[in-house]
Amino acid sequence: MNPKLFGIVFAVLVVAWLVGGLAWLLPRKLALLKRVGMKATNADLIRLAKEGDMEAELLRRDSLRYICVGVIVFVPLVLLKSLVLR
Repeated sequence: MNPKLFGIVFAVLVVAWLVGGLAWLLPRKLALLKRVGMKATNADLIRLAKEGDMEAELLRRDSLRYICVGVIVFVPLVLLKSLVLR
């Protein structure tokens, strides 16, 4: 595969992953912030999740899934890119 084309495809995948995550997680986080108060920090939301708030716990779990999927998908792609560019 052409390295330039691979770079373009990789960049498009990263942007799509970021936009998808924003579309999936941001509305839920904003709704949670509206419920608990807009001045709450991420540490406050994590504390809420650990104390048993179901909405905060689901948001935290889904955020971790999103990050793990990104790592599982993009680390092999980066390694593949380095092999292709040799």
